[in-house]
Order: sequence, then C-alpha cells, then structure tokens
Amino acid sequence: MKKQFRNFFFIFLAAIFSVLSINAKNKIGLIDTTCCTPDSLTVVSLNYPVFCVSWHVRTDSGCTTPYGFIVQWKKFIGTDLWKEKIVLYTSGTTVNFCDSIDSCGRWLWRVRTICKIDSNNTTYSDWVYGPRFAPQPIDCNHDFSRQGTSEKSSTSRFEIVPNPASNRITILTNETMDKKSVISITDAAGMSYYRKQGIAQGGGKNIPIDISALKPGLYFIRMETAKGVFIKSFVKQ
Repeated sequence: MKKQFRNFFFIFLAAIFSVLSINAKNKIGLIDTTCCTPDSLTVVSLNYPVFCVSWHVRTDSGCTTPYGFIVQWKKFIGTDLWKEKIVLYTSGTTVNFCDSIDSCGRWLWRVRTICKIDSNNTTYSDWVYGPRFAPQPIDCNHDFSRQGTSEKSSTSRFEIVPNPASNRITILTNETMDKKSVISITDAAGMSYYRKQGIAQGGGKNIPIDISALKPGLYFIRMETAKGVFIKSFVKQ
C-alpha cells in the first residue's frame, strides 16, 4: 500500500512539474520556424558613441509577419549582460536601428524576430548575430567636428539629454553664449533641420529643442561659439 502511494505521489509531482514547464515556456515564448530569422545584418555607421545597424526582413509566404524585433548588444569581453531594445515592425523589407555604446573595444550585437500570434501567445525566431564593430580608440577620448574645426576641450563642451530621444532633447552646456552663437541640427547627409542664432548670454544653460517632427535616425547638433565649433550626435527614435 505504501509503495503504491509513493508511486502515485511521484507521478503526481511529475505531472505538476510538466504543467509548470509548459507554462514557463509559454510565458517566455516559443521558438517558431515560421517566425523567420532576420538576415543580411550590417553595421551601417559608427560615429562614437552612436552606432547604426540594419537587417533584412523576410516577408515570403512561409514566414509569419513580424510583430517586431529584439536587438541586443554587449562588449565582446568583460560582461555577460546584454543591453536590449525592442523595435516594432511597421512595413518594408529593411529595418534600421541606432543606439549608443559607452566604451571602446569590440562589441557584439544580435537580432531575433518577434511574432505575435494573439494577445496571449508570442513566438520568436532564433538569434542571428551581426558583424562585430569597434570604435577607434581616439574617437572614445575625443569629439571632433565633422568639418575639421575645433576639438572640444574640458572647458568647452555640451551634453544632449536624453539620447536617444523621441520628442524633445535638452542641450546642457556651461559654454558662454552670445548674440553670434548658433545651434543647428543636421542629418548624416548634411541637410539642415533646425537653426537658432542669438542664444541668451551666459553659461550653464539648458536649451530645450522640439524634435518631434524629425524622422527616426541619426542627427548632429552643431554648436558655434566664440571658442570654436563643437558637434555631437543623437538618435531620434
């Protein structure tokens, strides 16, 4: 009798663990062969600290239409922690993604597809790794203007927060501004989207800029002052 009870008890525990295992798999999502992997992963540009990558979306009849993508990146040596962003899919066969890194060295990045079946079920493709990338050491320590003018110094600098941003950025600077000072925004092709001259005089300024009308992508803030020209990049999400 005791033996039968013991056997029944072990069977009962096995059934519970089986149910928990199924629920856990459903919670994290299952890998689905019709949730097709992205391909043609490419590093588009690297302008420290910003990197831009892209990948091709498979849209053939054998693939579920993507809900979005998970992008992860981390240092090649020194950490097991991945930074992660989710990119929702809208349309097209190519997805571009930009974000930032915080140090020199080689970086890994990978992408997987998210396929949302319904409100309660989500499946994923396998991970696909893109080519590694690494900024030049000099880029990690210095910020040069793209036109070959002045290098930023410890007394002439500004920060862009937040970065990346969706609707508004704020320029934080201790630089002394005057009537001839200019702040402008251009894209990677050099097209101008914003220009303001005659910033209020003084230092320690917080200068807000509305970027809600910009398309997602990589942009450059150019600050012209009496001490030179200083440029930094930001990403519009």
